[in-house]
Formats: sequence, structure tokens, C-alpha cells
Amino acid sequence: MPSRNLPARREGRDAKGRSVLVQSRQFTDLAQSGWLVTLVDLTEIRSALQQRDEAMHFISHDIRAPNASILTLLEMHQAYPGRMSDAELMQLIARYAKTSLGMAENFIQLASAESQAMRREPLDLVDVLHQTVDEVWVLARDADVQVLVAGAPETAPFMGDRSLLCRALANVVNNAVKYSPRRTTVHCTLAERPGKWVLAVRDEGPGIAPALQDKLFAPFQRLHDRSHPGIAGVGLGLALVRTVVQRHGGSIEVESDEGKGAEFRLVLPQSEAPAQ
Repeated sequence: MPSRNLPARREGRDAKGRSVLVQSRQFTDLAQSGWLVTLVDLTEIRSALQQRDEAMHFISHDIRAPNASILTLLEMHQAYPGRMSDAELMQLIARYAKTSLGMAENFIQLASAESQAMRREPLDLVDVLHQTVDEVWVLARDADVQVLVAGAPETAPFMGDRSLLCRALANVVNNAVKYSPRRTTVHCTLAERPGKWVLAVRDEGPGIAPALQDKLFAPFQRLHDRSHPGIAGVGLGLALVRTVVQRHGGSIEVESDEGKGAEFRLVLPQSEAPAQ
């Protein structure tokens, strides 16, 4: 039984899934006695701690794994010379090194997108869309996937951080290409809603079950590990997309079902760029 001088504490979750700390203390004064109960919302703190733990796991395990594989290859090559040609060894080392660098770059980009100051400037979202499609051309060619701008207005003026927007849209298009079957098409569009610009990317990939779609934009979520084990990554790309879009006052929509492809829509508030 807790001391009357110390509050009793218990942590749990409420009906909405929020982490709540309940503290109670018995009090007595000249007029009355009773219990003082305090509720403290710990949701943000617990979320931050979980992200910290996930980041530490990423640094200590995921990002180290490719480097450990490189060391293992070198040790095996020294212990058993001739089992693998130098060309094969260099090819494997290059693949693991690129994987490690890609993970580190994604981690740095997400941290930067969350904390760096926004550099808003007048820009044209049509240019951003075409630039992104041009940048993924090599990836799409190697995957035998076609990426098309299927529709866009002549101009789409917007005030935003061009670098962050290009990075976010590139992540969406890259994902669409990576998960698309060969000889299929990724359709990219830019459309207008009342007061909104909508950048949409649709693929013909495996799709995403509705029950999993809420997890898509959380850091370190990999929903296609079983269906696509050969695709490297730790689930940071879409977390960056969400961060960038939200920092621009927008939202993300997902329309998908298993086996029917997926469409991601980046919905941004319309804004007229000032005259230059």
C-alpha cells in the first residue's frame, strides 16, 4: 500500500490509444479529506522515446549489417582465395556499400526534413514534377518500368521549399518504380482541386492492404519485406514524404488494395507565387 505522502502512479492507455499517467494522492485538511487525481498525457513523450529506440536499433543493427557483410566477404576471400573472382568480390562490396550509404542518406534526409528551416521560394510544381520524372529515368529503365506524366496544367505556382518537395516526390516515384512489375507503367499527374494542388503517383504493383495503410508513413516500417525481400531499405522514405508535406501545410492520401496497385496523392494548399 503506497505511503500517504507519496502519490500512487499507474500508466496505461485510454480509449483513444493515448498513453496516460494517472497519479493519485490522499489529502486531508481541516475542512475535508479525499483524493487528488492527476492525469498526464504522455503520448508525445512515449512516441519520441519509441522513435529514439528505433533510431538506435537502426544505427546499431541495420546500418552496420552491410558493413559487416563487406568484412565477412574480405575475410572469406583471404581465407579461401580463388573461390570468388576479384570482379565478383568488387561487385558484392559495391552493392553492400551502396546499401549502407543509402540507409545513412535516408536517415540524414529524414532528420534534416524534420528540423531544418524551410527555404520557401516561388516555384512551379509542374517543373518539380518533370524534374522528378527525369531524375528517376535511369532507375525506371533498369527496372523496365515506364514513368509518364499523364496530366498536368501549364503552370502550378506554389510557395515552398523546392529541395524538400523534389526529395519527397522522388521518394514516392522511386517506391512506385521499385515495386512495379516489369513492363508496367507508373502514371504521374498534377491536378487542381478547390484551393489545392494534388500531385498523384499511381503504380501497378502489389498494392497495400487497407489495414496496413496507417503504418505506411511511420519511420522504420517495411510492409513488403516478404513479397519483395530483394528491395533494400528500412522504411524511412515515406516518413520523409509525410514530414515534408505536413510542413507545407498539406496532407497525403493513399488509395490501394492488395494486388491492385497503389496511388499516392500529395495534397498541397494552393498559393500564388509573388511576381518576380
